[in-house]
Amino acid sequence: MNNIKVQKILPDALLQQYVDCYTFREVNPERNTVKKIIPPNHVTSLDFFMGTPFTTIDIKTKAEIPYKTAAIRGCRTTIKYVIEYNKPYSVFSVKFKPTGLFSLLGIEMHRFTDADIDCYSIKLPFDKQSVYSKIAQSTEMSERINIIESVLADVLTKEKNKSRLSGFCQISNVLGEQPIYLSQRQLQRLFRKEVGLSPKFFSCLRRFSGMLKDKSKMKP
Repeated sequence: MNNIKVQKILPDALLQQYVDCYTFREVNPERNTVKKIIPPNHVTSLDFFMGTPFTTIDIKTKAEIPYKTAAIRGCRTTIKYVIEYNKPYSVFSVKFKPTGLFSLLGIEMHRFTDADIDCYSIKLPFDKQSVYSKIAQSTEMSERINIIESVLADVLTKEKNKSRLSGFCQISNVLGEQPIYLSQRQLQRLFRKEVGLSPKFFSCLRRFSGMLKDKSKMKP
């Protein structure tokens, strides 16, 4: 049996333009070896992993991918990884809105598409080790959220990366409407820069992610 507990909390009003939600997932395989395929996903997240390291395998190359305690995971357009674990672990995640991470950090998001980037390998405007240590030592969801929201609020006071797509990406069908101030070429370019994908691909991937979520709710 693979026992999974998930907590989901919405962000403070100050960060609602950037962050969709926070989740804390506790996974306990109860001595079983579990293999799980990681499906495509339109959501970008900042993930902090705790507990026993698990194994991640690239499906195409069969190569093992180094374990990371803190990572930024961009939009996944394919079934790329499978993870294998037989001991408990947990993950605290910041799930961003489509343009949220770009707006906070100013990093062009196509760099993160189909990528799992070690936070310690890139420049971020906060002390990564300190933040991870505090989150790993916390025992309550509220503590973890207070830690990360304090960091993100501080980033907001220093970084000025206004998104030209903010709000537009939240509509149900990004293909059905287009900001009147953007040409089709400009829209394509901005989506790749701020979201990581073309509008068409993002819209399709979001529908697919929603379908997977609905399917998982139907399981007994």
